[in-house]
Amino acid sequence: MTASAPALRRFWSRHGARARDVVFIVVAVLSTVAEVLARRDEGTLIWAPVLVVGLIGAAALWWRRQHPVAVTTIGVAVFVITQVPVVVAVGLFSLAIRRRDRVLVLMTLVTAAAFTVVPAVQSSSSWVGFLASGLVEAALLAAAGSYIGARRDLLNALRERAAQAEEQQELRAEQAMLGERARIAREMHDVLAHKVSLIAMHAGALEVNADAGPEQVRQTAGMIRTTAREAMEDLRDVLGVLRAGSDGDGTDLAPPPRGADIERIVEASRAAGVRTDLTMEVGEMPDAVARTVHRVVQEALTNVHKHARDAATSVRITGDRVRGVTVEVVNRRPVGSAALLPGSGTGLLGLRERLVLVGGTLESGPCPDGGWRVVAWLPAASAPAATATGRSA
Repeated sequence: MTASAPALRRFWSRHGARARDVVFIVVAVLSTVAEVLARRDEGTLIWAPVLVVGLIGAAALWWRRQHPVAVTTIGVAVFVITQVPVVVAVGLFSLAIRRRDRVLVLMTLVTAAAFTVVPAVQSSSSWVGFLASGLVEAALLAAAGSYIGARRDLLNALRERAAQAEEQQELRAEQAMLGERARIAREMHDVLAHKVSLIAMHAGALEVNADAGPEQVRQTAGMIRTTAREAMEDLRDVLGVLRAGSDGDGTDLAPPPRGADIERIVEASRAAGVRTDLTMEVGEMPDAVARTVHRVVQEALTNVHKHARDAATSVRITGDRVRGVTVEVVNRRPVGSAALLPGSGTGLLGLRERLVLVGGTLESGPCPDGGWRVVAWLPAASAPAATATGRSA
């Protein structure tokens, strides 16, 4: 029993409309036959036209959805001739479901007039009663159809709104997922690219200096081991945060760096053979500013490692609450032209996105002497107070 209920609902949703049409047609035919049987004593000239017109009106109900105005008009004519109200009643009801405008008002008045005139002509009673009865009957048919039509329109609108809301929610979820994937990819790039470039530089130094002594080989191998271990620790920290879950507020996954962290990445570049000078003329930086400054220096030095590993590089960080914080990384023209590692093309793009989020700017491009220059600026609203202390390595 329960298994047949869904099948029955599916059948009714597919064929229910036409089933109702058939029911209305059958009722109209039976009403016409009943009227003909009631007039069989009046002669063939009376009941034959009644039968023909009644059957035509009943057949017209098949198109009551596509042409409700025409069916209602035919129903009025059928009622005037046969006094069978089924066709006009169903036609007006169907019209009210689909239209609630001046056409419905006009057809309601026409139907009320037919309900008034036809019985009044055949009776000697007062027209007032027939008029009131006709108006009430026509108004009830129009009101019932209007209620069903309005309710159906409301349900359809709610379904469409629910479908749109579901689509928008899926779109927002997909956009959030893509944004989170991009954020994780950017964080992984920032964490690993710099360390991998250092490892590649140390390994390249061993490959180039084939006559290096055992002590230098031991030191270089130790640097590679230390850098690889740091890279693995950074990777483990990031993955640990990912496993623990993210609050999704757009902040970075790694802890905020400080000035000492910037000094360490510069020292790591020096240890890898890049002549790097660091000048810092800025006080203690807020987390957002320190993180962005650290990423700018790290990405710029990573690009130096990849594309200009033998070029002297200068890193300069200045700023105060009036001017903001400016980070400038400039490398001279490299002696060699071959890149040590392939570039992903997303490093500077990710930096520009970070700076845009805090209201900053990023400029990068070649220098007149053949080198490369990266300049980032952070707004004064996020800048710390300057201490006017310079450190030059």
